[in-house]
Amino acid sequence: LDSYELTEWMAYYQLEPFGMEADNWRMGKICATIANCHVKKGAKTFRPEDFMPSSKEPQEQTWEQQLKFCQMLEKAFKNDNAKAKKSKAGKK
Repeated sequence: LDSYELTEWMAYYQLEPFGMEADNWRMGKICATIANCHVKKGAKTFRPEDFMPSSKEPQEQTWEQQLKFCQMLEKAFKNDNAKAKKSKAGKK
């Protein structure tokens, strides 16, 4: 790989990024698009960065934040279970 070819690859990368970082960005856009389809009007929308791995140190959570997260999961799974039971009952 000579200097000229390296320069060409660098220019190409500026036009069409490739590699893990670009893949993470693409997947982040897909995830944000899907998640935003389910956001209620007026609620905060998701950004691709919300779904991308971060090199930042994880922040310490308070017990209140952990409880809120668990309650959110419980509500989500209760809704899924109720829908599944309703769907199963309709098929009988």
